[in-house]
Amino acid sequence: MQTMRYLLGHSIRNIPQRFKSKKHSFVTLLFVIVYLAVIPVLFNQVNLSFLRGQDNFTYLLSLGALVETPYIMYMFLVRKGITFKSADIHFLFQAPIPPKQIIIYGKNRNIIMNILTQFYLALIAFTVFKVKIGSCLIYIILSLAFGIVRDTSFAILLYGQDRSKGTSAQKAVMAFIWIILGLLVVSLIRVMLTSEFGFSLIPAYFDSPLTMAIPVVGWEIALIHLCIMGPTSYTMILTLINVAFIVLLTLLAVKAECIGDFYGDAMEYTELYEAAIQKRKMGGIYKVGQKEHVRTAHVTYKKPYAGALFYKNLLQYKKKPMFIFSGTTVILMVLAVILALSKFRGDALFTFPVYMVLILILSCILFQGFGIQWKKDILSPYFTLIPDKPAKKIFNVVIWEYLKAFIEGAIFGLIIAAGVGIIYLPYVIPTALIYCAVRNSRMHFAMIWNKKGSSIFGKFGQTILEYSCVIVVVIPILSVLITFMLLGMHLMGFVIAAAVAWGILGILYACSIKIYR
Repeated sequence: MQTMRYLLGHSIRNIPQRFKSKKHSFVTLLFVIVYLAVIPVLFNQVNLSFLRGQDNFTYLLSLGALVETPYIMYMFLVRKGITFKSADIHFLFQAPIPPKQIIIYGKNRNIIMNILTQFYLALIAFTVFKVKIGSCLIYIILSLAFGIVRDTSFAILLYGQDRSKGTSAQKAVMAFIWIILGLLVVSLIRVMLTSEFGFSLIPAYFDSPLTMAIPVVGWEIALIHLCIMGPTSYTMILTLINVAFIVLLTLLAVKAECIGDFYGDAMEYTELYEAAIQKRKMGGIYKVGQKEHVRTAHVTYKKPYAGALFYKNLLQYKKKPMFIFSGTTVILMVLAVILALSKFRGDALFTFPVYMVLILILSCILFQGFGIQWKKDILSPYFTLIPDKPAKKIFNVVIWEYLKAFIEGAIFGLIIAAGVGIIYLPYVIPTALIYCAVRNSRMHFAMIWNKKGSSIFGKFGQTILEYSCVIVVVIPILSVLITFMLLGMHLMGFVIAAAVAWGILGILYACSIKIYR
């Protein structure tokens, strides 16, 4: 216990020292605090009446529980749910500490940050969604209590088992996870067959008694309904079942034999995690333990100097299984199919194209907006030594990202046009141009901040600034688009919005060239 108190105490005391040694850390922290404080104010200044109401907040929390809970269980199963630091390995694993205490320490080390996150979520619920503060506090207390006890018990049971004696427990937990996912899909199919296809599926799915009856995930959704929407006999029964399940898990965790069989897996995962962090700092987007699959490929370099960058990137993309595409392309295609199958009411020509662009812009903001190949080229010392114009060097570095974004946007629009009607075919090219401009605007923001702002704001602050700047770029595009829609000039609005988007992109492109001279 003294070793754990020593590690935790020194970790807390090292925080001020980190701010002293890295001045940009303090600037980043100050920026994040101001940014988080301004978000509720901005939401209240904008007319977002469709977000008001405790039901919308309930569905938002339910969506988070739907994604997070099975993921946490799976990560515990494969012994990747707890990230131990190098100091933990050197001090805790060598000390005469029961392995069960090490698991509890590693799982709940960041509990203070979790509590602060929950209270900020309550602030958003109270200011934006207009949820009663009492309901928010009750949910925070119950959610933290249930989540900490349940997840810690899961961690002890799944980390502490001796896998050398067999994998029956591991197979049982994996089967349990698949049963949960299967029941979630069954509930979704049932709701789709009984409800109208569209946005009404969301409340119908999360309000479904079958969804809330699903073990662990559904019980968490029932707890959300109980605290935010108000108690009902059904949600109270499911919550009591959840409490009984957590008590059973706790008793099993207390009685379970916990050995240090997980030490080797934890050490390996820590090494992979730290390696992934270093690769991300150098511009990568690697997952922990990710093995990059490459194919044999070759290209013929037909141009020297800056033109060689084009063929170098072509060679790198030809080695990848999906060429220039990625998981973002698959996500966009799925969204396009869902939109194409949706039944829209009212003036579809007004609502559908705008909604289509909003989905694309949201994809730019939420998902990785650009690849990493450009960063590798620009950070290379050979980039500045190439005897060619900066405009040519930047162009040959980013051209593949432009092509990828345009093709993704075009595929998105074509799928929708094929499913909804030929009337949307003229919107495909403007939509692809808008998506390409917004996504690559973030790339050029990253270029600029990587050169000028990384020493001031740090990596985390730089990422937040990139997202903020993209939102600033989106505002004039949507303003032009909505204005022309209100005037009844739908296609013209898309064309002018695309022109505005590319005008902004051109300015950022010129700034990138000037900075990397």
